[in-house]
Amino acid sequence: MILRGNGQRGLSLTEMLVALAVALIFLGSVVTAFVQISRAAAHAEAQVSAHTRARTAVDAVLRDVARIRTDPTVAPQHFVLVSQSMPYGDNMDNDGDGSRHEEIVDGRDTDGNWNAGKDNHARIGRFWERQDFVGVADLGDFDVDEDIIFSRDQIGFRIPADPASLRPPEHITFRVGTFDGQDHVLMREVITNPGQPNEQTRVEPIVFDVVSFDVLVFNPNDDVNSPVIPPRPYWQATWNAATVSFPNASPIGAPFGTPPFHFPAAVYVRVTVNAEGAGLENFHDWPLGGRPLRTVTLSGVATIGEVIKSPIYRDFVRRPQ
Repeated sequence: MILRGNGQRGLSLTEMLVALAVALIFLGSVVTAFVQISRAAAHAEAQVSAHTRARTAVDAVLRDVARIRTDPTVAPQHFVLVSQSMPYGDNMDNDGDGSRHEEIVDGRDTDGNWNAGKDNHARIGRFWERQDFVGVADLGDFDVDEDIIFSRDQIGFRIPADPASLRPPEHITFRVGTFDGQDHVLMREVITNPGQPNEQTRVEPIVFDVVSFDVLVFNPNDDVNSPVIPPRPYWQATWNAATVSFPNASPIGAPFGTPPFHFPAAVYVRVTVNAEGAGLENFHDWPLGGRPLRTVTLSGVATIGEVIKSPIYRDFVRRPQ
């Protein structure tokens, strides 16, 4: 014990060390909590940013897809979808089956972990959503296209001229590539007046840090690759309007000789973006080093009005529910 000059008891060295230790523990707890809160806030901010970028990308593609229609000034029509799978994914086991990135985005149960209990079709009264695929693994079901291999698909199409607004014809292409020295950029390429002397091309970035761009199209013609028997319209990973011709293709159920649809009935777009809060250029151990990558994935569908509003589609392809 230490006595002060006025007779009051002071603190011993041991007591001072104990008090200091308690203070350090408390301060350490505060610092740890602050770091955890800061990390959680940064992660949440990165997630919000990633959602915004993914939504921007999906909306940009679908907005142009909704404008597609036949251009009577050219033949054949121009609509091309190219599928290009990459040799990696996010290096996470997203479906908990012990494997990583084993599926491609195709609407099918590629890895075999789907069962009838994972059917995600809604029923209202006697009507089923997607009734042709009740009991069949398809796009939208649980464990279908969940643990995916990333892709860099490419979709291109022609938008006819619009005399009312004086808008010239355009060829529009969406693809992921390098823009201004930066990779993983979803770009929109627009060729105005394609094939004409006054043709002009511009390329604009839509979203950065896109790790996967997946596109499927809904085939309204005969589809021998459909996962149901008898074959029904289903999603495809490739399309070329210039090669769609009778008799190899025709609307399902339509009388013999009916010309095929040159455009798909709908386009499904799925975009996956980096959600780490820092650009991909900062992660040199991904994808080859096996480092897990936090991502955000959003998707959407746009229909091509010219197809789904046609009497042939209504009477033969879309079965009465």
